[in-house]
Amino acid sequence: MEAQLDEIEEGSLPWTEMLSGFYETFKNWVSDGIILAAPSNRAVASFIELFPDTIEWAEPTKRGRRTYDDSAFVVSLREQAQKDEKRLSDKQWMALLGLAARYAEQIPGLFEAADELDVRPRIEQLISEIAEAGSQPVTPPTSEDVALVKALTEVDWPPPVKRGRRTFNDRRFYQSIADQVEGGSALSDAQQASLKRLVVKYRKQVPEYDALSKKLGLETPEEPSGEEVEQARALLELANQVNEWAEPRKRGTRVYDDKEFVDSLLQQFEQRGNLTPRQLNALRRTLGRYRDQIPGYDGRAEELKLPGAPSLEPKPTGVKCPKCGEEVVERNARGRTFFGCSGFPKCRYTIRTLPETE
Repeated sequence: MEAQLDEIEEGSLPWTEMLSGFYETFKNWVSDGIILAAPSNRAVASFIELFPDTIEWAEPTKRGRRTYDDSAFVVSLREQAQKDEKRLSDKQWMALLGLAARYAEQIPGLFEAADELDVRPRIEQLISEIAEAGSQPVTPPTSEDVALVKALTEVDWPPPVKRGRRTFNDRRFYQSIADQVEGGSALSDAQQASLKRLVVKYRKQVPEYDALSKKLGLETPEEPSGEEVEQARALLELANQVNEWAEPRKRGTRVYDDKEFVDSLLQQFEQRGNLTPRQLNALRRTLGRYRDQIPGYDGRAEELKLPGAPSLEPKPTGVKCPKCGEEVVERNARGRTFFGCSGFPKCRYTIRTLPETE
């Protein structure tokens, strides 16, 4: 159970699967954006103490290769809260509220405690939705669901890829979907669309892909030309010559890491044998920032469509600065072009594009 909680925290395991008895209802509830912030571990521990030892827990439920146990889940959260070494995540707190709603009739004082934590409206809403969902039959997987899962059974999955703060693990995602189908539940439209993208991504490892693609209406991208493949290979070879990468830089909530980006493209090229035009252009721009570390860069710039050396000399534009009357000139800095007053540093006027003239 602890391992599953860790996977939930990392975002690699669909945490709603822990609530097997009302999986679909709880998933929809959270997808509506109703995520409540977890209180302190002390408050969580007090809330869990409301669950009496006499609760008649549902039998553990097996979904595919995994077994989900409500009782063990609550025990694990109680231990985490009591140790107070790691604060419960908001999603773990939501999972606990879901269980409280499921076993509400067996938990004395639940609503009084919910009032104190200001979560009573959410628990009441979930109780109602659980009751409604309980009257609905479970939809079995469609033949298309089964075909998609079967198509990927022989894939040699690559290692997880980390991009910024997120980790992408195709194998784990596929296994979660496969468990759901094997457990007798249909895929949602979003899950099916994601699985189709995986089939297309790993199509070279999918037996009889062409026939499957035609049957399921998969959108297969055009194969890259031999020239594009050679360009990608040559650009990645140049990237391997860079020894000192810039430190990751943060802009707003996003972190840009050149080395991580290049490593990701290299892994994708090894898997698929090509890169998209957009990825190739981004790689060219990245390499342009490390031209000084790449032997023979200038000699291959035209062939590989690499950024040329920026001119350090300002270029006159014939436009007057609206602040001081001096001429506005074109400048280059950090690989970008902008326009600024030639009177710098006395005048710091800058503009990204020049105004249109008659």
